[in-house]
Amino acid sequence: MIGIVLSSDLKGQQNNSFDFQDGDFVTINNNGSPLNEAMEAITIEAWIKPTVSNQDNRAGVMSYLNFGGPNIESGFALLFTQDKYRFIVRTENDDDIGGGGEDNTWPGIPAADIPSDGNTWTHIAGTYSSETSIAKIYKNGVLVETTDESGANPSGEIKWNEIGDASFYIARFIDNYYKGSIDEVRYWRVEKTAEEIQSAMTDVVLGGSENLDGYWNFNDNQSLNVSDVSGNGNPGTLSDAGSGDWDIDVFPPSSDCFDMEITEGDFPFNHLSDLTEDFDFFESVTSNDSWDFENFPGIEGNPGFINLDNGNDYTYKLTLTEPTTFYITTCDAETNIDVQIAIFTADCDMSTWIFFQDDSNSEIVYPDGSTVQYSFECTSGIPGVGTDKYANMLPRLELDAGTYYVVADRRSNTSEEGNGGVRTWFGYSLLVDSTHISESLNSIDYYFNQEVFGGDYLNVYEENGIGLEISDFSVTIEDNGGNATSAEFTSISNLFNNPLSGGEEEIRLNIEYSAPPSGTEIAIISPASVSSVFNVIGVPLLNVEGDSINLVDQVPPTVSFDPDIGDTLVPGIAEIEINFSESIYLAPSGDSPDVLNGMNPESIENFFILSYS
Repeated sequence: MIGIVLSSDLKGQQNNSFDFQDGDFVTINNNGSPLNEAMEAITIEAWIKPTVSNQDNRAGVMSYLNFGGPNIESGFALLFTQDKYRFIVRTENDDDIGGGGEDNTWPGIPAADIPSDGNTWTHIAGTYSSETSIAKIYKNGVLVETTDESGANPSGEIKWNEIGDASFYIARFIDNYYKGSIDEVRYWRVEKTAEEIQSAMTDVVLGGSENLDGYWNFNDNQSLNVSDVSGNGNPGTLSDAGSGDWDIDVFPPSSDCFDMEITEGDFPFNHLSDLTEDFDFFESVTSNDSWDFENFPGIEGNPGFINLDNGNDYTYKLTLTEPTTFYITTCDAETNIDVQIAIFTADCDMSTWIFFQDDSNSEIVYPDGSTVQYSFECTSGIPGVGTDKYANMLPRLELDAGTYYVVADRRSNTSEEGNGGVRTWFGYSLLVDSTHISESLNSIDYYFNQEVFGGDYLNVYEENGIGLEISDFSVTIEDNGGNATSAEFTSISNLFNNPLSGGEEEIRLNIEYSAPPSGTEIAIISPASVSSVFNVIGVPLLNVEGDSINLVDQVPPTVSFDPDIGDTLVPGIAEIEINFSESIYLAPSGDSPDVLNGMNPESIENFFILSYS
């Protein structure tokens, strides 16, 4: 869940949201300056903070919709219906968007997935394009469902000829009212992508932005007149006859040094940030540099791997509810500036840094002065030879439960490369869940926690990965005095012995030893390099220590007799001595042969046969 959890005294607050309760709503005046009705594509979006888990059926977050029945419907809406917040849009070739009164065919976000504690903001957005004839709904910039999945069948341009006298409402549809706070309501005449939604949802947008047809942000000093700050002149009127009241703005001024909150529940997650020098609407200054990378206090010995360059930054407040092994990477074609990354344990406090990396192939630095370095493959959108390394690759971070501040920092605001874009990815690390070796020791099964791919890093990143090959793994043998001193892989397959094509989570490596193992050996199997085994976006399996497997004895014991087989027994000899080359155990119990001492002769005959003439 991405949430912005807020509490504040509202006295003197100019920028607000409104907490709608018991019949409060906004009516948009689109008579004098009619809205430019979207035809080919649309995006509607808002931040919501519900105060009840189950809204009234068809409660409207935003609606401009005539829902009169088959063939007399027009418009769009974000409604709560059938236990979901759903996006509905009437198109030319869809006769009945209500489906005979049933609304559950439209894409939606389950109510259980949107906090209703009255403290947590959630961003929702609905989009439609006549080019694809697909309606979509997003939560916090992440696609949740499309009409291909939900069952509705929109097609063609958006239909308006039956809009009639339908009103444009915020927090209402007909006589069904939403309960909770709403802010930053936007109406676009274009289909926004997930990346575009994410990049704009955490800040105000400029009036007059291309294709922005309506924008109501409630920043009118608690006035009943809700300005349309798109510049298109469609203001709203707040009817506060209910018990609602003004609430804190979704983007309040604060001293916080983070821009977005995420948890491990959001993994895998990615976000495109802009590290250009942006205008700060709250402080009326040009700056988004919250962390001073010129100062990393407390480092012992200062090995020189922290460059002490500083620029604009974007910070993710990451809350882990349990110990977590995860990756962070900024290696992406949309990362077009030289970016460095650090992790802190307290907001706005440089002294709490626990980790720093400049480039993907440079040293990872810790506060005690220790470093570790890998030659990770990477990509970026920065032109020039070698600049693909200027982003970050961190395949395996192991952190305890707690709150961390992950800061992507531009090395210099004066550098000329790129335009400030950094795409940052978070997700669970690619790990080996378990291994299993066959009784014959001739095959080893690997079980991964996610799909794996082989081939060159760039091909994997571009979704052209291939199946793993035996060259992607290495095996060494610690013989410890045993017979087997080396081994090699002979083939690789899935668990059904079929060839690999990429995307498997289980594989089988067939192995051959220099001699049958005698029980003291240990096989160590690992990726051939940090650029051998990848997840779906090219983050590698970082398992340099490998997996150790104890090899059981495959060499049968030898046996000798005294007197030996074929010898003539000398009269008077009462015992036959049997000598084994190693310790033996009785089948099937595994008991020591010492138990034979207490057995009667009939029992002993179960284990030995004496033939003589």
